[in-house]
Amino acid sequence: MTIAPVKVEDKTHPRHLCMIEDITERKQAERNQYILAEILGILNESISLTDAINNIIITIKQEMGFDAVGIRLQSGDDFPYFAHDGFSDDFLVTENSLLTRVEGAGICRDENGNVNLECTCGMVISVQTNPNDPNSTPGGSWWTNDSIPLLDLPASQDPRQNPRNRCIHEGFCSVALIPIRADRKIVGLLQFNDRKKDCFTPEMIRFFEEVSTSIGVALMRKQVVDMLEKHALELELNKKRLDVLLQLAHMTDNSLEEISGFVMNEGAKLTNSEFGFIGLMNDDETVLTIHTWSKHVMDTCGLSDEYPVFYTKEGGLWIEPLLQRKSVIINDYESTEFNKNGVPNGHIPLKRLINVPIFEGDKIVALVTMANKEEEYDENDVIQLTLLLEGMWKIIVRKRDQEALKQYTKDLKRSNELKSLFADIMRHDLLNPAGIVQGYTELLCDIENDEMKINYLNKIDISIKKLIDMIETTAKFAKFESVKDLEFCRDNIANIFRIVVDNFKPQIDNKQMTLEFKPEGPYLANVNPVIEEVFVNLLSNAIKYSPEKSKIIVDIIDAGDNWKVAVIDQGEGVLDEHKALLFERFQRVNKVAVKGSGLGLAIVKRIIELHGGDFGVEDNPAGVGSVFWVTVRKA
Repeated sequence: MTIAPVKVEDKTHPRHLCMIEDITERKQAERNQYILAEILGILNESISLTDAINNIIITIKQEMGFDAVGIRLQSGDDFPYFAHDGFSDDFLVTENSLLTRVEGAGICRDENGNVNLECTCGMVISVQTNPNDPNSTPGGSWWTNDSIPLLDLPASQDPRQNPRNRCIHEGFCSVALIPIRADRKIVGLLQFNDRKKDCFTPEMIRFFEEVSTSIGVALMRKQVVDMLEKHALELELNKKRLDVLLQLAHMTDNSLEEISGFVMNEGAKLTNSEFGFIGLMNDDETVLTIHTWSKHVMDTCGLSDEYPVFYTKEGGLWIEPLLQRKSVIINDYESTEFNKNGVPNGHIPLKRLINVPIFEGDKIVALVTMANKEEEYDENDVIQLTLLLEGMWKIIVRKRDQEALKQYTKDLKRSNELKSLFADIMRHDLLNPAGIVQGYTELLCDIENDEMKINYLNKIDISIKKLIDMIETTAKFAKFESVKDLEFCRDNIANIFRIVVDNFKPQIDNKQMTLEFKPEGPYLANVNPVIEEVFVNLLSNAIKYSPEKSKIIVDIIDAGDNWKVAVIDQGEGVLDEHKALLFERFQRVNKVAVKGSGLGLAIVKRIIELHGGDFGVEDNPAGVGSVFWVTVRKA
C-alpha cells in the first residue's frame, strides 16, 4: 500500500488531500514474474540437472521465505527427494521414500500393479486428491495453512495411504504439495513447508502450479539433453577404453610390472579415481599380492617398491568381493561398518571405492580396487575395470603358458638327448657283453656232453637271445621316438615285404607253418626305408603268437589314396577291449606264455605315424585269429 499527499489548487478554500493506493497484487505479480523468469533462466542454463534443481530451490526459498523447500523426482517406482533445503536429516531418513513396504512381502502394489505411495505426498503423486476437499485444487495440488487438525482426522475419513504426519510433528503448520507434470504424467513434486500459519493463498498455489508445469516441460527437455550429453560422454569413454585395450593387447612382450602399471593408470583415468591398486590372488584365495599401487598411494602411505602381501584371514574391506563373489561398490564409505573400525595410521582418507574381481572359472585370480571418484561409482566403472583387468589377466596367462612351453621344449630336448644317450648305452654298452655271453654259451653247448648241463646252457642261450632282442627293440623304439620327420622316396612295398618274408623262412619252417603272399605286381608308395621295420614286427608277431601248422596271409589292398598292408594269422585273436592297448608301449594282452618286450607294435605305431598313415587290428573274417594292418600313401 502507498500513501501520497496531493495539494488542491483552490484560492478560496486551500486544502490538501491524501491518496491511498493498494499495490499488493502488483508487487506480488512482479515477484511472481521474477521468480518464474529466474526459474526458466536456470532451466535454460548449460548446467547439470542436479545444479539446476538446487538453484531452483535456492531461488524459491530466498524469494518466498519458506522454512523448507524440496523437489521430489521419479526414480524407478519411487519419488525420493532430488534436492532439498530446510529439512532435518532425521526427516529425510524417514521421508525420502514414499513406497509402502511390508516385511517379508516387499513393495505393496494395487490390483493394477501400481505401487502404493504413502502419506500426503503419495496421495498427490498418485492423483488421489478429492476435488471436493477445500485443501485440494483442480490442478491436483494439496495445501493447508494449518496442518494440526489432520492429527484428529479419523482414519475412515483420511484419504491418505499410511499417513505419517511427519511434517506436522516437525512443526510445519503450512504445507503445500504441487505435482510436477511432463507430457501429462506426474514426474515429481514441489513441496513447501513453513512453521508459520497462513503462508499460502489460492493465487500463490495457482502460480506455483504454472511454475511446476514450466519446470516439468523444462525438466523433460533437460533430461533429454543430459541423456544425449551422457551418451556422448559414454561414446567418448568407450573410444578411450577401446584405445586402451588396443594398447594393452600389444603389450605381450612387456613385463608384468609394466602391464599392471599401465592397467592401474588407465583404469584410474577411465573411472576418474584418485587412488587404486591391483593384486593377484594365490590358488586357494588366501593371499593377495599387490603388484601395483597408484603412485599417490605409495607416497601418502610411505610404501616401498616391494610387493605387499595381505591375508584373507585378517579381514578388511578388500576381501568383500571374495565373500560376495562379485564386484562391490561403496559410495558412502563414512556410513559403513569399515569406517567405524577405522583405518591404519597413514592410510589415505576414503570417500567411496569400487572393488572388481576377475574370475577364472569359479576362482578369483585378480582384484582391482579404485577409490575416491568425485562422483558415485556405477556399473559403467565395473565394466571399464573388468575389461581392463581381464585383458591384463589374458596376457599374464599367455605369458605363463609361453614360459611353460619354453620350459617344456627345453625339458623335451633334454629328454630326447637322454633318450638317445640311453639308446646308445643299450646298443653298445649292454649289447656287447650280452653278445659275448651268447657266444660263450653256444661254444659250451658244442663241447659239453652232460645232458643236464646242456639243458641249463640252452635255457641260458634262450634268455640271452631274449635279452639281446629286448635291447635291440628298445634301442629302435628310443630312436624312432626322438625322430620328428622322415624323408620319403618312391618304393615298391611288395618287394620290401617279400624280402622280410624270405628272412623269416627259417622260423616259419621251424613251426611248420604256411605263408601265403598275395601281392602281385608293383605297389608304389612314398615310404622311408624304416618301413621294413613295420613289416618285420607284424610278421614276427604273427609267427610268434600263432600255433604250429597254422596259416599266415600277407596282402596289400587298394584303399583309395593309400595301400593297406594286412597280415592275417590264425592265433588266439584279441578281445575288443584289448585292441586299443596293443599299440601302446609294454602292452601284451592275453600272451602270458610269450616273453616279448611289448615294444614291437609301439614301434609300428610310431613309424606309421611318421608316415602319416593309420594302423589297427581286426578279427579274422575266417573266424580264427586276427588281422593286423597299416596304411601308407600311394606314390
